[in-house]
Amino acid sequence: MQPQSRELFSGSLFPDQIVLLGSAYAYVPYTDPGLPLALAVKAEIDRFVAQERRSPRVVLMENHGVIALGGTAQEVLNITQMLVKTCRIVGGTLAAGGPRFLSPSHVQRIDQRPDELARRADLR
Repeated sequence: MQPQSRELFSGSLFPDQIVLLGSAYAYVPYTDPGLPLALAVKAEIDRFVAQERRSPRVVLMENHGVIALGGTAQEVLNITQMLVKTCRIVGGTLAAGGPRFLSPSHVQRIDQRPDELARRADLR
């Protein structure tokens, strides 16, 4: 990941991203592989759950990759496919000066809309 990787994934760009990936991601700065990385991932998931009051759907690990978390294999596949789409879009925004994220109020409204909650449940 590039130096601004945290910032590039610090917001939401479109509704499907919010519905499938959630309104925020867990982010683990670069840590050596093995036990140090495992402990850093656990600490970040614990921090995320305490702050967001839900489990993350995506854990971004700087210079290591991602973890998609879901209740079923289909949900993990859906999360992974949407993250790939999001990465392509974020990459494309760099040619135009970087991403322009939705406002926090838009993200929260979309994240809690009854139709989007129903759609999210159907995707599991």
